[in-house]
Amino acid sequence: MDSLPAASVAVQCTSVLPRGKKLPDGGTHTTRGEDFRADVAALLAKHDLPVSVTGYGSMMSLHARRPAPTTPAESMKRDHHLQELRKRASLNASARQ
Repeated sequence: MDSLPAASVAVQCTSVLPRGKKLPDGGTHTTRGEDFRADVAALLAKHDLPVSVTGYGSMMSLHARRPAPTTPAESMKRDHHLQELRKRASLNASARQ
């Protein structure tokens, strides 16, 4: 091929129409995450660990403090020793896999 083909002049139009379903799978994804976080929180409370759980949907955060922080400033008031132990435990678990 000695030359490139002529530039395309095709036009593509896309339209989106709303449907009746507002949440994917009727909100089950969010519900499963909330159920999981509640189970983790119950386990932490059962063992009286100073750790709290927050999140939304499938995302979860563990905080080295109780109660869970509600502002960025509160998230900085944590047990730094406990946070370091949790981080090392995670790294050790990853190294064993």
